[in-house]
Amino acid sequence: AFSAVAPRLWNALPKEIRQSPTLSNFRKELKTWWCRIYGELALCTGLLAEGMGCPISSPTLDAFFVKIHNEYFANCSLPTSTFVTQPSIGTVTILTFLTVCLVPISVVLLLRKI
Repeated sequence: AFSAVAPRLWNALPKEIRQSPTLSNFRKELKTWWCRIYGELALCTGLLAEGMGCPISSPTLDAFFVKIHNEYFANCSLPTSTFVTQPSIGTVTILTFLTVCLVPISVVLLLRKI
């Protein structure tokens, strides 16, 4: 599968990227190219959604971006030096719970003053 797809993907790259003089230069240009394409996709999708009267943060649009990430960015990883330790599930649960509870508490306090 890889041997059939790789030449097509390589040939789809812009000539400037394929002819990079060094591997580090190739990686840098490739990353810039992918980020630009992804940014253009996000902007285009947002404009289309807005033009169709679809809210920017709709479930359909979110599902579309999740699909794009799963398909094209599944194997992307950052260098190990940039990883930050993840908080525990308990910490995330407590912070989420507190955030969700603050809205009704704020509404009750606001309505009490009126």
